[in-house]
Amino acid sequence: MPPGGEGKIEVTFNSRGRKGKQKKSITVTSNDPYNPITKLSMSGIIDIEFDFVSSNLSMGKVERNQTVVKTAQIQIKNPANTRITGIETSSPMIKVRLLEDTDISDNKVDVEVTLMPGLPPGRLSETVTVKSNLESKPEAKLRLSGLIIGEFEITPLSIAYFFNDSAGIVTDSSVKVTIVNHNDAVPLELVEISDPDGYLKIEKQTITAGQKYVLVCNLSEEKLPDSNRHNGNILIKTNNPVEKEKEISYRIIKRK
Repeated sequence: MPPGGEGKIEVTFNSRGRKGKQKKSITVTSNDPYNPITKLSMSGIIDIEFDFVSSNLSMGKVERNQTVVKTAQIQIKNPANTRITGIETSSPMIKVRLLEDTDISDNKVDVEVTLMPGLPPGRLSETVTVKSNLESKPEAKLRLSGLIIGEFEITPLSIAYFFNDSAGIVTDSSVKVTIVNHNDAVPLELVEISDPDGYLKIEKQTITAGQKYVLVCNLSEEKLPDSNRHNGNILIKTNNPVEKEKEISYRIIKRK
């Protein structure tokens, strides 16, 4: 570009999966001795024709026999021309209804989501799909997240370790996992704890017999995976007739 000349920078923004106000910036590097780096800021609003205001709804920690009710919102650009034609859920234990007394003056409709008792223990990952008559936006999806607590609770459900070839283990190689029994009628016993891949050394500590345990999980320095990333599971066998086996996932990642 000659001195005093002008140029054009073409920027493409992928709006897929985004909604509402957006702010982005790009960095331009040049041979200008006074301003070698220039940042350009861009902003805009992605119009929502028919979609949930937030695509995720956290149901939190839920007891296995507990009913939880939460509300989400669908934003509708043109209520006069938009009709909701159906609602689907990924589980029969999830009930959804539109709240009839919703004031749609702000172009939003309240959606009540009810989590019924009976979902399997573990991480909650379900979906609500609301369908419309719009060809351009035939459906809106809402992802439900949370944790269903069963007969006993394990925290955390996944752990990670990091190492490199020169420095060895670069994070604390000892991670603690807590197991708490929620069934007072059946004292919990951890019958067997193992890592089939053999990368972890696991020590069980009894805090309260039948009720609370801590697993101290250490990454073995004598045996590390050859790959840059290894995914494994700690297997736990218990005396609980409902949840006889549980898993804790772990990752071992090699950093350069």
